[in-house]
Amino acid sequence: MADSDIILVFVRLPRPGEVKTRLGKTMGNRAAAEIYRAFAEDVMDTVKSTGFAFQVHFSPPGEQEAVRAWLGGVDLVPQTPGDLGARMRNALAGAFLNGAERAVVIGSDSPDLPKSALSEALDALKRHDAVIGPAGDGGYYLIGFSSKGFSPEAFSGPEWGTGGVLADTLRILEKAGASLHTLPAHWDVDTKEDLDRLMERAKGSSFMESRTMAALSGILP
Repeated sequence: MADSDIILVFVRLPRPGEVKTRLGKTMGNRAAAEIYRAFAEDVMDTVKSTGFAFQVHFSPPGEQEAVRAWLGGVDLVPQTPGDLGARMRNALAGAFLNGAERAVVIGSDSPDLPKSALSEALDALKRHDAVIGPAGDGGYYLIGFSSKGFSPEAFSGPEWGTGGVLADTLRILEKAGASLHTLPAHWDVDTKEDLDRLMERAKGSSFMESRTMAALSGILP
């Protein structure tokens, strides 16, 4: 029997020069890859702590054994070809095809994403068609749908990698007549400024004990 609720986590194999390239420009590609590895591991710890079913959708798609050696015995699914929108759309469609009633997609760019955001998102989908978590850069850190309220068109209109992704997606969902629950805003970490913001948020919190903060302590002066 399929799980009613599922979290779909998008990750990339943490190779220098292939992840966190904007951070790499200021910190070096090797340091950026090490930081991203910690980000993804912190996100995985949070996802596991929710108790919900989850899948890891990984890239590059031919690197399943390398990803398994990194993340262990988790449910791995290669990301499909296409832009980010196509890959998220296909991941959600696959979850619903396999019997999920509610599914959310997150990336691995918000290492301090609160567990409560995931629980709130899946709970909201019991009453709403869609849920979205606005990110500070004009995108979103989470998107999800109920199986009955799934709007694939939400992934075809936005221009990915721009500051208009959230606004474009909201317009598409409104046009589709989807009932929407909006989560509290949060920040992805893509630049050195984002990283500084993350470190400021971490002060005095349990995130000080995270893999990310441990990695940063060995990298930053």
